[in-house]
Amino acid sequence: MRVSAIILSALVAPSAALSFQNVDAQRDIPSNEDLKIPGHTPIEYCPNKKSEGYIKLISIGFSGGVLAFTARVTRIIEKRAYMDLTVKYEGIRLLGTTTDLCQQITEVGLRCPLRYGEISFTRAVTLPNKKNIPPGTYTITADIFSVSHSRITCLTVTVKWPGLEYHTISPTIAGPIGSSPTYEVPGEGQHGFTPPRF
Repeated sequence: MRVSAIILSALVAPSAALSFQNVDAQRDIPSNEDLKIPGHTPIEYCPNKKSEGYIKLISIGFSGGVLAFTARVTRIIEKRAYMDLTVKYEGIRLLGTTTDLCQQITEVGLRCPLRYGEISFTRAVTLPNKKNIPPGTYTITADIFSVSHSRITCLTVTVKWPGLEYHTISPTIAGPIGSSPTYEVPGEGQHGFTPPRF
């Protein structure tokens, strides 16, 4: 099986970090052992999408907020290689875009053309405040192609982010009848926000 250096960029690193902060939540996500990538991440090869032997993955790891990637390039990856990126939330497509692979890998100190031999890098992963990430299941797919449209690889990651789903939000009625209730998130104190009126 093959893998491209793009997963290493900022596109998938946040998802890997999300999953490692919520290991228990990941147990509910089905996985195909034949598609697993060496290392301890939820990143897998896409089913039914054969690569053309450009790169062989050695490992992807995540520890202490750092994503580490090691692979062996077995076919030169020229400039103008590209990636079709899809992001889904709860199965609904949020983003579909095509981006230049060679521009993305410069963020981790790599440069096209990628020549024969081993490549590796590490990248610190910083997530936004977890309260700003809506709870639910996210799937990111990176389908990566050479300039001649041969598939370099296809990688996917599915992450369940609990966000506030572990908290019960209940109204606290305080004030005159007809006033808007405030809501309390247990363990986080009283929040004086007013729900939208429809």
